[in-house]
Amino acid sequence: MPVRGQLTFVATAAPPRVIRGQGVYVAPCDGGVVIGATMEPGRRDLEPDPAEGARQVAAGLALLGVTGEAGLTRVGIRGATVDGLPLAGRSGEPGLHLALAPRRNGWLMGPLVGQITADGIEGREPMADAAALDPLRFA
Repeated sequence: MPVRGQLTFVATAAPPRVIRGQGVYVAPCDGGVVIGATMEPGRRDLEPDPAEGARQVAAGLALLGVTGEAGLTRVGIRGATVDGLPLAGRSGEPGLHLALAPRRNGWLMGPLVGQITADGIEGREPMADAAALDPLRFA
């Protein structure tokens, strides 16, 4: 299932770290911040939504207590499964291992996905948590 996400670059004073608020985050980057990001399940289109972008930017700037000029808006599609968990492990095809569909904060699960994938490639017994991410769980 695709999950569409949109974020906008804003030239403004950047905080020293990511700041999160209700339905919005602000992350420092070169020349300002990025404010994002939407989670729109089922959408595949890549056209920015100006109204949603304006709402996000306003919420992000309010979170920081600053003003700024909105710049480029980027839209992307996140890979996701029906249960929201990534696919990690043997695919069922000999020699093919998967590490897919991380969704929004997939980097948080990166170490687990990496370990499960490496264990499968190297022929080790899967760890207990591997079953939750088994690519064949939907077969």
